[in-house]
Amino acid sequence: MNNRRPAGTRLHEPSTTLKTTRQTLRALVEYKPEETDVFQEAIVTVRLTMMRMGAIASALTALVIFTSGLFTGSTDQLLESITPAIVAILFGWQALSGGRQIVLSLIVSLISVVITYPLVGTAATLLPASLALVIIGGIGLLFVDTRRLAYVIGVGALLVLAGFLWAEEGVATAATIVTGFCLVALIMLSVRLATSVSAGRYVRLFEDSPVALLEQDWGATLRAVENLGIEDPQELRKYLLARPELVADLAAGIVYVRVNAAAAELLGLDDPAALVGPMSPTRVNETSMEALVSEVVAMTEGRLTFECTYETVTFNGDQLWVDVRWIRPLRVGPNPDRLVIAVHDITEEMRVRRGMADLIRSKDEFIASVSHELRTPLTAVVGLAGELADGSMEFSDSERAELLDLIAAQSREMAFIVEDLLVAARADINQISIAPERFKVAENVERIVTEFGWDDSITRPVGDCEVLADPVRFRQIVRNLIANAHRYGGTRRRIVGSHDDDVVTIEVRDDGPGIPDEDRERIFEPYARAHARPGVTASVGLGLAVSRRLAKLMAGDLVYDFDEESSESVFRLTLPSGQPGMSDVSCG
Repeated sequence: MNNRRPAGTRLHEPSTTLKTTRQTLRALVEYKPEETDVFQEAIVTVRLTMMRMGAIASALTALVIFTSGLFTGSTDQLLESITPAIVAILFGWQALSGGRQIVLSLIVSLISVVITYPLVGTAATLLPASLALVIIGGIGLLFVDTRRLAYVIGVGALLVLAGFLWAEEGVATAATIVTGFCLVALIMLSVRLATSVSAGRYVRLFEDSPVALLEQDWGATLRAVENLGIEDPQELRKYLLARPELVADLAAGIVYVRVNAAAAELLGLDDPAALVGPMSPTRVNETSMEALVSEVVAMTEGRLTFECTYETVTFNGDQLWVDVRWIRPLRVGPNPDRLVIAVHDITEEMRVRRGMADLIRSKDEFIASVSHELRTPLTAVVGLAGELADGSMEFSDSERAELLDLIAAQSREMAFIVEDLLVAARADINQISIAPERFKVAENVERIVTEFGWDDSITRPVGDCEVLADPVRFRQIVRNLIANAHRYGGTRRRIVGSHDDDVVTIEVRDDGPGIPDEDRERIFEPYARAHARPGVTASVGLGLAVSRRLAKLMAGDLVYDFDEESSESVFRLTLPSGQPGMSDVSCG
């Protein structure tokens, strides 16, 4: 599923979007997700610490009692060391095994203390034994994830039994031990509740956020980078960029821990869980590889924040430009290599930027083309006029007339260029004026052809073919088509025409190479050119766009076609006839 905006949708203000993204990231970091990953990993660390401390404390207690028994020769003390030794063994085993059977070990420890104390305990060891029961029972609440009430009732019953077995004042002893256990239980439950509430808020904020959010674990990747032994960030960047396969391997070490629904939708997935797990190396392409290398370098530098922009592909194959921003919490807690990442779709913004870049480039090319194309006739006019004005040279009447004709021709060329520019400018604001009237096609076409020296390319029309159009705009269109054929067409150029019912068709043909299919519509866009001809000054790229616009304004059209039979490029102008019902007649 893709969340692209439909065309024409107003874009959000970038500053507002970025502000929302940053606020979301800050809010997530405040909950320290690396310490409260559904509070499980944090609590695991606490569990392991408590097991290690319990094993060490029990072992030390057993050692002290046993040593004291050796020095005093007290058999009772030697026996008393058995209970803390059993507890030390059970806690040590769980610390080494990762706490797989910790609840069972705690219950066994409690039972061992309850049973062994009446056999070897004394009045002096009653208080330490009672504290051991309270602490061991309370610690268990850090490990019990379900049926906590049953655990509390069971341990409480065991402690009551211990009170009656250990002392003559069974009720008072049992009440004291149970009260201490309840206080410790309340403290442990409060810790777990506070942790779970914080984790729950984090999860809700993460999952329900409209911002596309991902959480990644970079632990394996960072260890692999450390093994490279490259400390200088710039050297590391160069090393990785030169080895795309290594970058793909590093990407495989990145694990998606959590993905919210907004991120899944952005990336074209229906289920966020489908992305959870190691990153696929195939997700690293040419554009995203450089961004990934920059992230690796930022992580090794210990940076807490990072921003980058790159192009990627969604899981359903759509191109996607994204702005990625991540925050790395302080390196504390069990997960120092976690990242909270916000991803923002900037595909539309990039399309606008590219459009602006293309527009600027077109403007620069347009200015260069206009300057060059105007300079050619202008240079001729200035030069020839200077020759005529220079009294140092004598010209005959025929020579003077020839120079004046050249000046007039070059001046007309400049006027034609300026006229196209004016039409293009007025078209943008819908202020082109059209004054249609009936006029003879042949007379106007022959007048333009004569200007270009194509006297042999058009024959006298058989009949009086007329159109209903603006004669000035008509001549502008035909003049642009002839100029285009002269500039880009072949050596054989001609004009043909026909009249069919109420439509007159004028075709400007040449035997040039033709225009590729993919460019046949683009050539009618402003400033577009399909190709350039060596030795011929490039045009402004407005003539065809202006001509089609004028044709449509006069209820006609202008299209391009390639005649396979005659191997000719054909620009076909159609306009409404001024004499409906007239029989077919050749206009050329």
